[in-house]
Amino acid sequence: EIFCAHGDDAIVIAEIASPVSARNISATPRVCVSFVDVFRQRGFKLQGHAQMILSDDPRFMSSGGKTLVDMAGKDFEVRGLFYVTVDRVERIWAPSYRRVPAPTVEEQLAAGYRTYGVRPMSQD
Repeated sequence: EIFCAHGDDAIVIAEIASPVSARNISATPRVCVSFVDVFRQRGFKLQGHAQMILSDDPRFMSSGGKTLVDMAGKDFEVRGLFYVTVDRVERIWAPSYRRVPAPTVEEQLAAGYRTYGVRPMSQD
């Protein structure tokens, strides 16, 4: 997905092909959005209220739409954006972090690479 922060308490998410999400937000604007780094097995859960801002709305460009359109490039049409005002942020940790002793980040990364059959790109 294509998303970015907007101000101190909001994120915006590009609506490219999410008609079900748009319909759900119209019916119930209370949302939860999770961001998880699959290799480190941790992330954040954001709770708040969302509204749909279509690309022909005068607020679109000033509400983060310009940034999303620039990020999407010519390959994807951003039809609108989900503007999420964040009320609450919680950390997400994989259950393995609760083991004693807890794994290090390096151990989590190594396990993730094995699980997904990938390896990190060389920094050279």
